Amino acid sequence: MKFLLISFAIVLLVLGSSSAKKADCKSCKVPKIHSPICAAKSDGTKVTLVNKYFLDCANLCGKNLKFIADGKCSK
Repeated sequence: MKFLLISFAIVLLVLGSSSAKKADCKSCKVPKIHSPICAAKSDGTKVTLVNKYFLDCANLCGKNLKFIADGKCSK
């Protein structure tokens, strides 16, 4: 019984660590979970992004965006 519990704990640790990995620029895809955020480009232009993960992904690809607020950008 202890072996099963230990095995289960190891599986959870492995799954948890793989999902917690940082986004990789080459694997950036539009995420399925939409929770819009407002971000700013380096020139001050505001842009609405799909979610916070996509912001991190874009920055890994050299976009240099800054988080402003949750929700769509106001015009």
